[in-house]
Amino acid sequence: MAERVAEPLETLLTPGNRFRLSPLMEATQLLVLVGSAPDDRRRVESIRPILSTEGGQRALRDLARTDDEFARSVKPFSRQDISRASLLHLSLASYTTVNVPKLRGWT
Repeated sequence: MAERVAEPLETLLTPGNRFRLSPLMEATQLLVLVGSAPDDRRRVESIRPILSTEGGQRALRDLARTDDEFARSVKPFSRQDISRASLLHLSLASYTTVNVPKLRGWT
């Protein structure tokens, strides 16, 4: 199950696929999730190698595992969940990509 989640997450985080975020959002996601920011001069070309590193692959697996565990728990989102770093990282990886463009439309 987790492997089916890791691929869409990688698609969300890799430029040139379905979604594009601002350079600031892309750098923030990668810095928080993997610990490496893309090269400002070669941003698009530098993101895929970051995700291909051991740390990048581990982050994708951890995110996918968190998503799978939370989905299987079938419980409402609680106050304790909000403070879990793993769920915060999952939100940064998956929901930010979809919701930031909505917020930008309001300004």
